[in-house]
Parts: sequence; C-alpha cells; structure tokens
Amino acid sequence: MALSTEQISEYLGKVDENQAESIQILRSLVLQCEPDLDEQVCTDKWYGGLLVYNDPKGYSVYALGPRANGKTTFHMLPYYCSAVYHERHGVALKKFLSGKSCLLFKHARELPLDSIKDILTGGASNVAKALAQRDESRKAKSKKKLS
Repeated sequence: MALSTEQISEYLGKVDENQAESIQILRSLVLQCEPDLDEQVCTDKWYGGLLVYNDPKGYSVYALGPRANGKTTFHMLPYYCSAVYHERHGVALKKFLSGKSCLLFKHARELPLDSIKDILTGGASNVAKALAQRDESRKAKSKKKLS
C-alpha cells in the first residue's frame, strides 16, 4: 500500500526541490510498475529516512530518498540479483552506481529512465526467485553438513 498524499507531501517538504522532483519521478515509476509493494518510510539504520518498497514477505526491494549535498539515492535489489540486468543496463547505469545496486544522482532527469523502468517491471518477482534460490542453497548446504 502506498503512503497517503498527506504523508508524501510531509516527506517531500523536508527535502530540496530537485530531490523532491526526483523522488516523485522514481516513486511514480515504482508505484506504476510494482503496485503490490508496500511503501513506507524506513526507520532502521540501513535505509533510515528513505522510502522503502517491501514485498509481501517484508523484503525491501527498492529504497529511495534524499542524501547529502542535494543528491538522491535509489537502491534496486532486482539489479543486484540479476546478471541479465547487469548485462542489459550496466553501461547506462555505470556513472550513477555508488554500490552494487545503488544509484546516486543530482536529478532523476539525468538517469536512463527506460533502463530503470525495465528493472522495475517484475523486479520484485525476480528478487523473490533469487531469495528462494538462496534459501534452497542454504538448506542443501545445511543438510550436507548434517549428513
């Protein structure tokens, strides 16, 4: 479920104009491509102060929000989990990457929005598959140790 208009207005009122516009652009894409994700303002130490988008199991799939010096960050776990996305969009995203799945930028208009929209389309289901594979791998390793 998305935050209310009032909650978003309050959130955006605390950031500068470029950050607010960037957050609105990317938030709109996330809500358009991934309408079933739960949107909330994160309070933990990892994504504290960012808007996070969680799947039904509570995994954070995306995180978006302001950073220092008027910059904005957008974390995309589907990009992190997919060699296909790296191959398809790595060159376009390279100058904005500040981590394995984190984009850092001054304004969303600079970003390759077509690449981001492709990653957002079905991204949560790709993360769910990657996490399920990880869990199966861990179970298999655990069973081997017990044998």
